[in-house]
Amino acid sequence: MSGQGSGKGGRRALRGVAAAVAAAVLLNGCAQMQTATGTQSCNDPSMTPAQRQLCLDSATYHQTVAGGAALGGLAGAGAGALACAASRSHVNPLLCAAIGLGVGALAGGATGYAVAEKQQSARQNIRSLDAVTADIRQQNDTLRSQVAAAQTVTAEDRQKLAAIAAATRSGQITLDQANAARATIAADNRRLSDIIAQLEDKQRQYISAGQDLNQTSPDYTAQLVQLQGQINVLKQQKAALDRAMAASS
Repeated sequence: MSGQGSGKGGRRALRGVAAAVAAAVLLNGCAQMQTATGTQSCNDPSMTPAQRQLCLDSATYHQTVAGGAALGGLAGAGAGALACAASRSHVNPLLCAAIGLGVGALAGGATGYAVAEKQQSARQNIRSLDAVTADIRQQNDTLRSQVAAAQTVTAEDRQKLAAIAAATRSGQITLDQANAARATIAADNRRLSDIIAQLEDKQRQYISAGQDLNQTSPDYTAQLVQLQGQINVLKQQKAALDRAMAASS
């Protein structure tokens, strides 16, 4: 009886460790999300409204990825530690949790989209591809305003770069002042790169979901084409800004 009690007590302790690790992962993930999003930098009073919108858009995409990784890590860490308890393993439960954290973070950050859509569809009693298509449509609707903000920012930045180059040539500003002014524009360019990268990652997930579900429809295809078109516009804006930055340097 004492052995059984000791075993139960040990398993309860392991479960406690699992819960503690899971909580730590969640708190750490939240802290990382606040750091990674960089939303504080979007409050710079010198930003134009379009620049601020571009900054917030970039932060939103980062938060989506960080949130997925944090939740995946949370589930993985807890499952790993609980697996040690269930198997009566002598392996340190913190090690099990750490392994689960790594695997879970990867899964949460990059995969599992089709599984999530299947589960959601089952609960709502709708076809899985309809859920994916609805998600792409919502993404496209949101992206229209983001594309408009990006177009405004890149147009403003190209004008600023031309003015910086002219002022530098005429001696109105020093080279250090010109480089400082270009740094703000370079930050806009990085945010635009971030948005494009995250959208392309989402696009890959949407395509993978359709392949995993082995389904297609005219609406699903049309929404993917529309998404690709908006990504192309963002790429064109970034390419134009890249050329302007190169010409101004």
